Amino acid sequence: MRLTLLAVPTALLVVAAAVACTSNPAAPASTTPSAVSSAACSYTGAIPSIPASPVTADDLASYSLPSGVTVQQYAEAEAYQYLDSFVGQYLRGELTTYYGTLSAHDNESVLGLDCQGGATACKDQSIAEGPAVASFTVASGVASLSVHSLTDHAYVTFQQAKGDAGVTTVGLVLSDSSAGGNTGTCTGCVPSFVSKPEKIDFTNIKSTGEVAVNAGLSDAGGAELNTYASSSLTLGTPCSLTFDDLIELNALNPPNGTSAPVFTAEGGEMVAVLQGGIYGNTSNEYCLTSFTIEIYIDPTNLASYGVRAFQTFVPDAGYYDNACPQ
Repeated sequence: MRLTLLAVPTALLVVAAAVACTSNPAAPASTTPSAVSSAACSYTGAIPSIPASPVTADDLASYSLPSGVTVQQYAEAEAYQYLDSFVGQYLRGELTTYYGTLSAHDNESVLGLDCQGGATACKDQSIAEGPAVASFTVASGVASLSVHSLTDHAYVTFQQAKGDAGVTTVGLVLSDSSAGGNTGTCTGCVPSFVSKPEKIDFTNIKSTGEVAVNAGLSDAGGAELNTYASSSLTLGTPCSLTFDDLIELNALNPPNGTSAPVFTAEGGEMVAVLQGGIYGNTSNEYCLTSFTIEIYIDPTNLASYGVRAFQTFVPDAGYYDNACPQ
C-alpha cells in the first residue's frame, strides 16, 4: 500500500488486506536521545523517531496488511515512515546538504522536436542567480550533487566518479518534478567534491555533450548540447535546514514514490493530507476501504511533526462500486 497526496489528482493505490474502520488520533512519536536547543537552529528538542508499531518495515515493503493489524495502524505506520524520510533523516544528519547560490542555463533548443515525445519544440532552460540548496550522495563510487534553486524550483545535477580525475558530468536544467535527460562533461571545471569538502565553488563552467537529434521520423544528425553554470556552496548541518529546503530537497524524489507533497498553512503548522486505500474481502467479494490521514510539520521547529486525523471514506460513485461497509 502506498499513500498518495489528496491534493494531487492521482488514483488510489491499494493492496490486499483485511478491513478495519477506526478513527482515533495517533499518539505522539517517540523521540531519540539526540536533542538540540539553540535559537540559531531550525529545530529544538529531541528528533522524533518512528513510533513502535505492529507494522514492520517488511510489511510496508510488501504492501500487505498483517493479520491482526488495523487499517489505521498500517496507515499511521506508513505516514510516519513518509515523514521520517521527508524530514527525520535530514535532522539526524543521515543525508548531506549544501547551501549557497546557483545560476545556470542550457541550449536545449538544439534538440529540435525531441522534447515531450516530439509533441513540442525543445526550449532553452535557465535558472537565475539566487539561493540554492543541494543534496549530496555517493553510490557505487559516484558522487552526485543536485543543486536546487529555491526561487526557480529547478535544478542541475553534477557527478564525479572516484578515480576519474577532473571529469564532471553535468545535466540539463530540469524542473523539480523532472529527472533524467541528456548530459555533457567538462574537465577541470568543478573542484573535486567526492570527499565531501566544506566548500564547492565554480564559475561559468561549460559542459559539452554530443547528442543525436531525431526530428520526427527523420534523423537530423547530431548537435552539441551545453550546460553553463556557476555555484558557490557551503557544507550544511541539520540546524541549517528550513521547511522550504525540505520541500525543495524532496521535490525530485518524494518519499514512497508519491507525488511531491502539497502543504498548506494551518494554525502555525504546515499540513498535507495523504490518501490511500486497502482492498479487503467481505462475503467472499473484494471491496475497498479508502482513507485519509494528515501529516504536519511545525516550520519554526522542524523536530515537531507527526500524523493525525485518520478517517475512512466512501469514494465517489463510479470510482470503485464495491466499497467496504463503513
